[in-house]
Amino acid sequence: MLDVPTRRYWSGRMAFVVLILTTISSGGVATAQFAAEPEASDDLEVPGNASPIALEFSVSEVAAPDRLWVDERGLHIRNLAGIDIVSGDITGTATSSTNIGWTAPCNAETLTCRGAQLSFQELTITDDTGEWTGYVQLLIEPGAGADRLTGILVGRRGNTGQVLYLNKVVERSDTSLAVVGYRIDRAKPVGGVNLTSEACLHDATTATGGFLASHPADDSGPLQLTLTRGIDAALGLAVAARFEGQHGTMEGVALERETTAGGSSGHFVLLGGNSSYSGYLGFGRTGSQLVESDSCIGGYALHSFWIGEVYLGGAGH
Repeated sequence: MLDVPTRRYWSGRMAFVVLILTTISSGGVATAQFAAEPEASDDLEVPGNASPIALEFSVSEVAAPDRLWVDERGLHIRNLAGIDIVSGDITGTATSSTNIGWTAPCNAETLTCRGAQLSFQELTITDDTGEWTGYVQLLIEPGAGADRLTGILVGRRGNTGQVLYLNKVVERSDTSLAVVGYRIDRAKPVGGVNLTSEACLHDATTATGGFLASHPADDSGPLQLTLTRGIDAALGLAVAARFEGQHGTMEGVALERETTAGGSSGHFVLLGGNSSYSGYLGFGRTGSQLVESDSCIGGYALHSFWIGEVYLGGAGH
């Protein structure tokens, strides 16, 4: 393992590293560019309490990371702090602290790697009304097409009762990142939701199992999970969930960061579905624990809970 002390590294390669490490705000390494049409965010039928949004983050300041090293898994960067200017449907400033994992093989001299690059960011946007705070995960995978973005930011102070769900990169450069998603607002009727689940891991990216739900219509049934995680636990976990219940199919997304060995916590959003779940939106907090399980072929199961509120603002309610 090559461990690069922050001060010595920063003084010797500052210009080059700023270019590379603007990953956090620009969405990727300087040599990897991607653009998509703004209308790409059309995969969610938008009820009355979810509004499409477009945001652009422009780098204002980038500080030295707390730590950076290269080992057999790849390049690791810890606590890279940044300040961005935010424009678009929300205007203000954003502060961030980001961990990055860039998968091997790597060149220890140039600090570049050939594999996928995953960043997990704690992000706070401050506007004239209040704050939006939460997590953003970004995956850039050479040869895999579009970048994959998942962001869940919970409103605070004047923005309480709202959540930003960011799900697509529109454009990125060395110093800016344009994204689209949805703002979910509280609407009536309001109900509590408590989803508990157990899913067997088949590999690093897929799991299946079952769920129990307590909410305006209690439900249960099969569960399918798609997981996105990096080369170490500090890069967080993004979960896309499909709940196939007796009352219909419901979609949801969660973002969590490591808390204890095998454990994580964070936020979720519910994104509607079919039948009784048409227009079924909501958000809340999550927790997961990876445990050994004799009943799973792969030997491990993921136990999770999603607790929050739902807002039935769409058609069919």
